[in-house]
Amino acid sequence: MADRYYASITIGGEFPAALLDELPSDLTGLKIETGGSDHRNYLEECAETGTNPTFYDEHANWGMFESLEDWLIEHDIDFNRTSGQFYGYSAETRHYRHNEDVDITVEHSEDKDSIVSARTMEEWVRLLKTGEIRPVIADIENYLHPASDLRQFVIVRKGEAAHG
Repeated sequence: MADRYYASITIGGEFPAALLDELPSDLTGLKIETGGSDHRNYLEECAETGTNPTFYDEHANWGMFESLEDWLIEHDIDFNRTSGQFYGYSAETRHYRHNEDVDITVEHSEDKDSIVSARTMEEWVRLLKTGEIRPVIADIENYLHPASDLRQFVIVRKGEAAHG
């Protein structure tokens, strides 16, 4: 049996209107950040108000929404999924941005400070000793800013121009 602990997922960017009629049970089974139980209505309200919808579960398997995350990726829908700390597991955030080819998971403290492994630090020291500073700077940038901010959530209806 999997460990179960808190996870939330926030959706951003373009959401095809046709998907409103086929929301997976992996999404509709989650709690809505603002309360309520009508997931379709919540998504439409978020699009109207320019807010990004957030869903959560206090008892998610391994603090993830594996099949929901796969469904969002399959439909090119951006998201951030955050998992809480649990019995020796660090908190983490997965950032997915389909148009930037970004899919990265970063471990962090409860204060959202990135956690860098000793192995990664050893590699940075090795590179610095050889004078290779650019890969180290690039890695540090990825830890500090793993992905762009989620774009504003919009529902794209058939025939509407997509946002860039």
